Amino acid sequence: MTKKRVRGLLDYMALNEGEEWEWEPPSEDFVAGMGTGATKEATRWAYKGYLLEHAHAFRAISPQKTGRPRKGQYEDIDCRRAFATWHFVQSNIPEELRAGLTNRNLIGTMQSIQNALEQHMLEHDRKLFPIGEAAIESSISRGKSKLEISAGWNSKVCEKLMSTLSQTTS
Repeated sequence: MTKKRVRGLLDYMALNEGEEWEWEPPSEDFVAGMGTGATKEATRWAYKGYLLEHAHAFRAISPQKTGRPRKGQYEDIDCRRAFATWHFVQSNIPEELRAGLTNRNLIGTMQSIQNALEQHMLEHDRKLFPIGEAAIESSISRGKSKLEISAGWNSKVCEKLMSTLSQTTS
């Protein structure tokens, strides 16, 4: 004889005396406290909240990571150089002329702008476009591929970054 599976109080009350039973394991769509008439969306949101609470509790008891914090997805030097160049191109160069721009020409322009602004920089500020560094061109190319910058210097990723940047630095 198999044991009857019981999910809640009503199932327990419906048992015959002496009948063997066991608790039914929770299914994917089962959330404690949600009634049988709850919509699928309500159950889904309740389940996601349940998982979120467990994730927060797990993070709270897990040991803290030591060492230097990791950089974000677009915070490395390659992306910063490409983003600065993209912003300059978007602000100062008409769209018809952007297709002919090369990384090498833009690096020279960005270096001259940086040198003009050097008097306003603090001593600990890191230069994005140091003169004499040979790897800047490949660095910008890597940043362009990460930020999905096209040959015409258009990028949805950079536009989203710029909109979030303007929201956080207002």
